[in-house]
Amino acid sequence: MSDKELAILIHLTKGLTSKEIAHEISLSKASVDLKIRMLCERFDARSRAQLVAIAIQGGLVSFGPADSMAS
Repeated sequence: MSDKELAILIHLTKGLTSKEIAHEISLSKASVDLKIRMLCERFDARSRAQLVAIAIQGGLVSFGPADSMAS
């Protein structure tokens, strides 16, 4: 998994939109949307929510007090 893909997963766990993620990681919204679709295909996820759940359950990203929305 690329650094950008991991960054996208992390931002998805924080509830950011594609536009917000694009701004945070210096990509276009279209590129972020494409990477999210590719991640969904790779992990057989039907939605962003399911992708986030798979990423957390698989230990790819963590979610908890240290990862709160206080950014």
